[in-house]
Amino acid sequence: MAPTPCTSTLMLTGPWSAARLWPGSSFCPAGLPHDFGVTLMLGPITTFVLSSALCAATLPANDPATDSLRQVYESASTWEVFFEQADARREMWIEHRANATPHPDLVERAEAVGGSWRILAITVDGCSDSVGTLPYVASLVDAVPSLDFRIAHPDIGQPWMDAFPSPDGRATTPTILLLDEEYEIRGCWIEMPASVWEFWQPALERGEAAAMLDRKMAWYLEDQGREALTDLIEILEATQRGDMVCPGL
Repeated sequence: MAPTPCTSTLMLTGPWSAARLWPGSSFCPAGLPHDFGVTLMLGPITTFVLSSALCAATLPANDPATDSLRQVYESASTWEVFFEQADARREMWIEHRANATPHPDLVERAEAVGGSWRILAITVDGCSDSVGTLPYVASLVDAVPSLDFRIAHPDIGQPWMDAFPSPDGRATTPTILLLDEEYEIRGCWIEMPASVWEFWQPALERGEAAAMLDRKMAWYLEDQGREALTDLIEILEATQRGDMVCPGL
């Protein structure tokens, strides 16, 4: 079923061909507060701002997208359990976890936001982009008492993967949601950092993604989570302005 339509005012900068890659920009995905502002930063290509009025209707109770995010979050795995049970790409998970130490400046910025925040990642252990991102998210959460972190399987997280697709329209992993104390979605981060997307997206179009995997994983090891964590902290900081931000793609 389609998301609930909203009455919206849309301001676009940059080429429309890039902006239209965000499907459903005139809808309220499940879990969003009914009165919100959204800033979507699609890498260096385009930026658009969606200021939404009150959504006029709610999704039917039997729609899977209306499942409680609180229930999903509380049933999701902790990082420790997920890591111990990760079989696919096991050596990569171990290597990235060993490298995961957040920069003190990033920790300080996250602590300055205050409040209580939950980070929900929807993914599987075989996802290469999750391998290169989630250990660093976990390291930030360990360093910042106001943050909590859980990981849900797509079996229960699919509605939110569908609601927050990649720029080329895919429901993908990891889909990372920032939740406030009421389990409302206040920001999202989709799949990979913009710097990876710059060379990965052309490889996808050419059907050469498999040949580019080594380059992608080398990038993640060199970056050590800096770009993804910077994105996540910018999402946190945007909540202080009342904005919902989905950066990176």
